[in-house]
Amino acid sequence: MNKLFKSVLASGLLCVAIMGQALANNLPENTIQIADGVYSYGSPKGSYYSMFVVTDDGVIVVEPVNTPHAKGVLTAIKQITDKPIRYLLHSHNHWDHSGGGQVFRDEGAMIIAHQEARDWMKANPHRDMAFPDEDWTGRRKDIVLGGRTIELHYLGMNHGLGMTVFRLPKEKSFILLTSSLQSVCYLTLCLISISKKHNER
Repeated sequence: MNKLFKSVLASGLLCVAIMGQALANNLPENTIQIADGVYSYGSPKGSYYSMFVVTDDGVIVVEPVNTPHAKGVLTAIKQITDKPIRYLLHSHNHWDHSGGGQVFRDEGAMIIAHQEARDWMKANPHRDMAFPDEDWTGRRKDIVLGGRTIELHYLGMNHGLGMTVFRLPKEKSFILLTSSLQSVCYLTLCLISISKKHNER
């Protein structure tokens, strides 16, 4: 776990550089390609970010945020691929990150959150939050789709309940979608990709 926290902390130094990347030609508005088949979608105001991974068998989405944001993500996905959306993954329980899930449920996605986040969502319903279909427990869960794997790593009590970061083993990268990790430091809300150099330390 210490290695994970150190990697997340080191990745903060890369945030500005990643968000400052020039958008590749022909990508949808507010969308950045992070790696092969891996995309970041940022809200027009630059306040919230989601990730989606396009595989041979469908799309995995991380972080719906709210309905307008989720619709923007969906529009970007449909401009890139006609593959179905299979999964929507939550990073934690907070309403400002966990709204908008119905947009992806309507596309056939299964919504997944850590048990702590799901329990909180059940006890604190919100009109814009679609209750997850499934939860997971423990420190790690893997989602495998179309030959791609996303590792879900639970960080314990932190910024929110069920706090999860996502690792792409093929890319040797962690993806962090949250406004802060209180036991580490404050990070500007962003999508962070940790380089192979940091991951291998």
